[in-house]
Amino acid sequence: MNRGPAYILLPYELDIVAVNDMKNEIVVAKIKMNPSRINTSVLKQKSKRLIERYPEYRPKWIGLSLKDALKYLSSSF
Repeated sequence: MNRGPAYILLPYELDIVAVNDMKNEIVVAKIKMNPSRINTSVLKQKSKRLIERYPEYRPKWIGLSLKDALKYLSSSF
């Protein structure tokens, strides 16, 4: 399936978007100094248009601290 360009211009800020074709998973992450302040409902709403472009993929929304982001990225990819 051709989804067009690898980038999509969205009117919302998303810190990390990772697509794993092998697991059919798309991860949308927000990074903040204090991850407890991340509202996943807002993150889901901000990524709605992006997620709609990948209907065959399972979405996953996560909030990360700066330290956690480095660990997550180095272990996941």
